[in-house]
Amino acid sequence: MLDAFTRTLNDFITISRENIDVAVEVHNIVTDIARTTHADLLKYANNNFSDNLDICNEAFTCRNINDALEINNKWIGCNIDNFFAQSSRFADMLFQFASEASEPVNEHILESTERLGKSLAA
Repeated sequence: MLDAFTRTLNDFITISRENIDVAVEVHNIVTDIARTTHADLLKYANNNFSDNLDICNEAFTCRNINDALEINNKWIGCNIDNFFAQSSRFADMLFQFASEASEPVNEHILESTERLGKSLAA
C-alpha cells in the first residue's frame, strides 16, 4: 500500500515538472506564432497603404464626377478584395497556429492521464 502511494506521489511530482517543460515549449511556439503573425500583419498593412496611396494619386487626375466615382469604386473594391483575401488567409493561419500550440499540451495530458491511471490502479 505504501509502495503504491509512493509511486503515485512520485508520478505527481514528475508530471508537475513535465508541466513546466510543456509550458515552456508552448511559450516558445506561441512566441514564434506572434512573431510570424506580426510580420504578416505589418506586410498586409503596408501593402494596403501602398494600394490606397496609388489610388489617391489617381484622384489628382479626376476631370469630372464620373472619374471621381470610378476612382471611388476602385478604392472600395480594392479594399474589400484585400480585406476578404487577407481575412481568410489569417483565419487559416491562426487555426493552424492554434493546433500547433495546443499539440504539446494535448500529448502531455494524454500521457499524464495514462501514467496516473496505472499508478492509481496499482
